[in-house]
Amino acid sequence: MHDTIKNPTYYALIAALIILYFVYSSGLGGTLYYDDFRPISGLGNIVDLNSKIAYVLGETSGPLGRPISMLTFLANQNDWPDNVHNILLFNIILHCINAVIVFFLCNLIIKLHDRKIRKTEIFALSASMLWMFSPLLISTSLIAVQRMAGLSALFVFLGLTLYLSCFKFQKINEKVRLVLQMLVIGTFTTLAMLSKENGILLPVFALVIELTILRENSLSKKYKQLRIISFSMCLSIIIAYLAHSTGNTEQSYMSRSFTMTERLFTQPVILFEYVRLAFIPDMFSYRPFHDNYQHFSSPYELKPLLAIIALFSLFLIAVIKIKKIPLFSFAVFWFISAHLLESTNLSLELYFEHRNYVALLGPCIAIAVFLQKIPERYKNLSITIFSL
Repeated sequence: MHDTIKNPTYYALIAALIILYFVYSSGLGGTLYYDDFRPISGLGNIVDLNSKIAYVLGETSGPLGRPISMLTFLANQNDWPDNVHNILLFNIILHCINAVIVFFLCNLIIKLHDRKIRKTEIFALSASMLWMFSPLLISTSLIAVQRMAGLSALFVFLGLTLYLSCFKFQKINEKVRLVLQMLVIGTFTTLAMLSKENGILLPVFALVIELTILRENSLSKKYKQLRIISFSMCLSIIIAYLAHSTGNTEQSYMSRSFTMTERLFTQPVILFEYVRLAFIPDMFSYRPFHDNYQHFSSPYELKPLLAIIALFSLFLIAVIKIKKIPLFSFAVFWFISAHLLESTNLSLELYFEHRNYVALLGPCIAIAVFLQKIPERYKNLSITIFSL
């Protein structure tokens, strides 16, 4: 505890959070968008306990109703419809809380990745700051209804942090530790899904960590196969659901201006667009909605062709080089896994920046560790080039 108090990294984290809050607070004068009105407008109908229960359990944004997210909107009952400030304030505070959890999660991942790395808190601070200040994440906190994405991410980050923390308790019976880990994953996956359905990806992120970061770690060898099989089953369920959804495309895409095939050809282009905007800021490209984004009808058009080849190549390299450069594989698998539901064949809008709220964390960790490991004589040049 005494070492923690003396560690300047934690003071730097506090300073970063203060700056983060003040940067985001400039958006408190924002407004509500059309996606906000249906979920939040029900606050105006609340008069008693029964109407509160009906509000929390009656949302139709997703198949599970997202009751945890709806429960938090009850805190803003008196703010509807005029006090948008307080609704967005909740989202900003949530982002700051997520940033703290991300710091500790990054620290655990980096420690488990390479025990030779000293002062892992510095790496974790770099990664978490790269994540928390990314302009691509702004819309998640400054669009009221995207509180759902932030809350789901909260439980994903917290679940993974507790899951990895269990490996530190070597004195605990290994069977007890396994049970605790499975309870953590099950509990926080459920909480994440009840905030937003893509919380079901939590076990997939755990699988990615097991296959890459923990691949050669002696702390995780016991019952490793059992954990991998369990998480792989979750991944199989998700893939089966996506495959099943393919058979219902005619009806589900009736309200869209694009087909499922066009969506599949366009998404690789958008994924690289996300990465570009995450790490090469372009102030004119950030906005809440991208309704008129160009969709591609053929994989032989230049943009989708290059994007598909590049995405497949990165995935293939990540598979082949998983032993030699596990951190690279981790970043690629993490990012792709995070987009498994919202950027594949489901009949959703083509482009939303908030889909990267969890997805960016893997690349941020990899970049932070890469920059810290560059020899001193090249480090300043690398940081300058990256900053540009």
